[in-house]
Amino acid sequence: MEDIQEKFNKINKAYGALIGDLSFMQFGISEELLPYSKKDIEAAMIYQAMYCKKKGDQEAINIMVYGYMQLALFIPRDKYDIVKEAYLPDGLTRIKKDAHLKEKFFKIQDEIINDMKKRSEHINSLLKIEDSNI
Repeated sequence: MEDIQEKFNKINKAYGALIGDLSFMQFGISEELLPYSKKDIEAAMIYQAMYCKKKGDQEAINIMVYGYMQLALFIPRDKYDIVKEAYLPDGLTRIKKDAHLKEKFFKIQDEIINDMKKRSEHINSLLKIEDSNI
């Protein structure tokens, strides 16, 4: 039976590979692309960050903090469908012309930014890191 460390390593490796494969990280990605549930990835990253803190591996901690914050980019499909409009060839023009779409788009962007901030505060408070290099 797989122990918790092995399971979390497997989750972190799969998630890390996904982030590495997404060379064009738009601001809003379908969470359907995640190799595991957001909750499982969150738990694995927090566990790994705390393990790395215990070992004194600041570089690995920074990677875990960064990855934990990047989870905010992964959004539900309905929100992703709105965000992807902006990344189509004439998407920004359409958004400028459609006040309702523009409002939805910027609301989702604000949600992502706020989620990133909350994630940073949360993991850093768990790790008791005052300043993150991320």
